[in-house]
Amino acid sequence: MSKSKAPISRIKGTLRHVAPPVWSRIEVPGDTEFGKLHSVVQAAVGWTDAHRYGFRARHDNCGVPNPNFPDDIRKERNVRLDQITAEGDTGIYDYDFGDGSRNTLKTEKILPADPAAHYPRCTAGSCVCLTRGLRQAARP
Repeated sequence: MSKSKAPISRIKGTLRHVAPPVWSRIEVPGDTEFGKLHSVVQAAVGWTDAHRYGFRARHDNCGVPNPNFPDDIRKERNVRLDQITAEGDTGIYDYDFGDGSRNTLKTEKILPADPAAHYPRCTAGSCVCLTRGLRQAARP
């Protein structure tokens, strides 16, 4: 991702129903489309983008629509993070509907962009794979 002048969303992602806790804190420009956010989360967690996924925030659902099952999922490339989330909001990122990998995504803070920083970036996490993958994906 290139440098963005958009405000930055600091998001804490937590994989639900696992122990010990698996989480990461990422910072992404608010104008990031959910399709790009999906790639950022994949890199942060160390997954390989091998399954369907979807996001739920407020009353919106977005992801990759399945043409065989009409539903209310908006195409993820048409929805930006700052269009459906705000500071303090908590959303859900479902990955691999068969196994039910559910992640809570909490927008902890909206910050001004640091002109010297490259986004997305991982600022903390509870596992090596969380920070290693995103640091590699975020390199300019």
